[in-house]
Amino acid sequence: MWLFMLLYLFAFWVISRLKRKTEREALYAGEEDYLVYRVSVWISSTAVGTSLGSLTLLPFSVIGVELLQLYDGNYYLQWLSYSLIGALWHYVFMLCNLSLFVLLPFSYFFIESQGFSAHKGGNVSFWSENVMDLANSHQLEEEEEMMKGEGDKVHSH
Repeated sequence: MWLFMLLYLFAFWVISRLKRKTEREALYAGEEDYLVYRVSVWISSTAVGTSLGSLTLLPFSVIGVELLQLYDGNYYLQWLSYSLIGALWHYVFMLCNLSLFVLLPFSYFFIESQGFSAHKGGNVSFWSENVMDLANSHQLEEEEEMMKGEGDKVHSH
């Protein structure tokens, strides 16, 4: 839980650096639009935090399985088990699916309506948004494939 909270805060910081309210948005946006903006940032931060969690889980599971095989009856590794690693993969897989198919599409429409304010040019802003969207969807697809393959390896022991 602490790890996910740290990953969420890091993701929130990264998204806050990329997406900022412009003066024009402040002139025309009301309290309701600001709430929509905040919700989309929270949802996007949750999705990025989940994907970062899956990226950190891959080395943890590989190292954990190797440690379990090398030091089978070690007193200090009693907390680590194959079922723990499998359960962590299950939770991360479910959260990635929730993020990919529910949270990100919902958040995407809010962010798409406002755009990035870091770039003032029309084409630069358009291309940077598309590159970010493609990178996020590609990363989530690869993580899902890795989780499927890693889940089969963990359950085979």
